[in-house]
Amino acid sequence: MSNATSRVVLIGDFNLRNVDWIHYSAPVSPFYDMLVRFVNENGLLQFVSEPTRHENILDPVLTNVPNLISDLQVQCPLSESDHNVVKFSINLCSDHNNVSDNHGVDEWYYDFLW
Repeated sequence: MSNATSRVVLIGDFNLRNVDWIHYSAPVSPFYDMLVRFVNENGLLQFVSEPTRHENILDPVLTNVPNLISDLQVQCPLSESDHNVVKFSINLCSDHNNVSDNHGVDEWYYDFLW
């Protein structure tokens, strides 16, 4: 994420119930320290403000571009899931003037961790 023009959206089931995503803090431990440092050093903002499982935000939506995420909603779980659905829009064309590369929307790259 060293490229200052990169737009990053990081989502998923982090399953880290001890992270305080409202204050960007966590208990002192090597793993939590690494996570919080990564988020803070890369200017990532977290958009989910209500619990996604029980009283915890386990499914954060992080980005380094504030206007990239909109219309975020936490909804009831689907089927037998024990996590709420996190629904949101990604505004790919929200800032035409700040795009400094030649990539079109069809050239976005996605990495998924399973």
